[in-house]
Amino acid sequence: MLSLEAHRAIVKAALPEQAFLRIDRKNALFVSDAPRFAEKETLALDGYDLEYSGNLLRITPTFEDVPQGLKDVCLGILKSGSKEQKNRLIRTNLAKAMRTHDREKTAFLMQLLRKEEEDEDQLVGTRLF
Repeated sequence: MLSLEAHRAIVKAALPEQAFLRIDRKNALFVSDAPRFAEKETLALDGYDLEYSGNLLRITPTFEDVPQGLKDVCLGILKSGSKEQKNRLIRTNLAKAMRTHDREKTAFLMQLLRKEEEDEDQLVGTRLF
């Protein structure tokens, strides 16, 4: 799963220069006023769902490898500000998946948790004390 910064760079490059790009507070990753500066037909982003609402455009990654029911969790992980928030969100949903014996969600969330822990281990090794 790409980082928030990577998604921001991809999306920003596809939008008109004058358009803003902000994190959405609702069900999308980003919101933009791009429709004010370009026709709908010219705005295309492979790998992203685009939802038009007047002069606003809501942009969400398609999350093709993500099990059904975890797309909102992935959005939350991308939007979360700290490693602790990400970790808590993953662990809460992992516990829920394990209680309901959902093997696909459990495997996916375990993989995410391991990746987060590996990233943390790499950071610890690079700090100067």
